[in-house]
Amino acid sequence: MKSLYISVWGLDGSSKSTSISTICDALEKKNITFKTTRKPGGTPFSEEIRHCVLKHWDESITSLSELMMMIASQSQAADNVVLPTLRDGNAMIEDRGWGCAYAYQVHGQNTCSDDLFFRLVNEAHQGVLPSHVLYLDIPPEKGLKRVRGRGTPDRIEAKELIHFQRFRNGYQELAKRYPNLIHTINADRELKAVQNDVKRWTDQISLTF
Repeated sequence: MKSLYISVWGLDGSSKSTSISTICDALEKKNITFKTTRKPGGTPFSEEIRHCVLKHWDESITSLSELMMMIASQSQAADNVVLPTLRDGNAMIEDRGWGCAYAYQVHGQNTCSDDLFFRLVNEAHQGVLPSHVLYLDIPPEKGLKRVRGRGTPDRIEAKELIHFQRFRNGYQELAKRYPNLIHTINADRELKAVQNDVKRWTDQISLTF
């Protein structure tokens, strides 16, 4: 039996959380057992790393420092949550994942070569990467408008628009590079229409599980 390992990507404000809820509801109706996690985050140690990444500091945080923290967090989540879940025969759903680190730290800030990044990702995940990726594409100015209406932005959310344009380009580059892995949904629409597409996609990929 194939493992069902879903990763949901997208800029802040692209309705990732709502989409994950839609995916969970669809899997529950099919009696598929699953767990959810988020990256960065997902374990006590990883959540502390997440806090460090998002916190405002009185010093400049290098993009390499950010990337190393993201890789460390993903390693912890992989070893403590993802791999045990898949070994038990359950489906795994994650918020963000390695695509976020690529879009934000590698493509967006030219932190390291793609070759080095993917070697780090493979080691962090012990060779077990998502079987399916859902990318929610939204213009950054619209996503940021949603996010910044919720309260004080964190350190990443507070970056200038031009950074998020690069981040979006990074996600789109991955979607072009891996069309059989990454399914793109236009998230710049009415929420109901977006979630209908998410449900259809989930129903389709779950047929093989």
